[in-house]
Amino acid sequence: MIPHMHEQPFSVAMGLEQASLAVRLSMVDDSLGGVLIRGTRGTGKSTLASAARFLHPVHEPEAAFVRIPLGVTEENLIGGLDLHEILESGRMKRRPGLLEQADGRILLIDDINLMSDRLVDMILDCAASG
Repeated sequence: MIPHMHEQPFSVAMGLEQASLAVRLSMVDDSLGGVLIRGTRGTGKSTLASAARFLHPVHEPEAAFVRIPLGVTEENLIGGLDLHEILESGRMKRRPGLLEQADGRILLIDDINLMSDRLVDMILDCAASG
């Protein structure tokens, strides 16, 4: 019988023992900050990030995970004005971007090398500033 992902979430991360340990430690100690996992295609980075969501202390598994899609726009990444709310109520309202939504959660960015330099710089600036 094959165990479900939530039963043994890190057993699928063969060869990523240090990354797995770093992720698990970050789940129990907020002062450690985030964990950046990088590696070549097919090494299990996405699988490890996906498994980590089952251990997230604050959120339900699906809510603990924020994925930044390859075609993300600058506005979707960093947020902007909620035009629907402005037009409907006349009140200014800010819509948070994916980076803000990911605060305190697990952020996954596949194929970051295919994103524009400007978006990558924004992501790195956000990560460096906490």
